[in-house]
Order: sequence, then C-alpha cells, then structure tokens
Amino acid sequence: AASLLSNKELYNTTETCAFLGIKNSYLYQLVREHKLTYYKSKGGKFTYFKRKDLEKWMTYHNYTTNEE
Repeated sequence: AASLLSNKELYNTTETCAFLGIKNSYLYQLVREHKLTYYKSKGGKFTYFKRKDLEKWMTYHNYTTNEE
C-alpha cells in the first residue's frame, strides 16, 4: 500500500492517515485546527490532501546535527 501511495499526488482521508501514520481522529483534529492544508470537492462532500502539503507538514521543524 505504501508504494501505491508514493505514486499518488492526491489522497483521501484514509490514504492520508496511512501516509502520515496517524489515526482518523487526529487527522480530523489537525483539519479542525487548520494545522494541515486540505481541499474539498465541489459540493464539499469529500476532503483531499496533496502529498506535497503532507510532506511539508511532516518536515516542518528542521533539526541539524552538530556537524552541520
């Protein structure tokens, strides 16, 4: 499933949870608190997430090593 997700640019909520390794309830908390960029389908029934936005969220804080 992970390799299938890496080929996609747009994820639904189930795929987003799998990609981030989080539970559905935490995903909805992030959406509610506007901490994660998301997109709604026309009519607003479906919620989607772009992989680039998820990767940006995952790598928000950059911690360098002493060597850098």
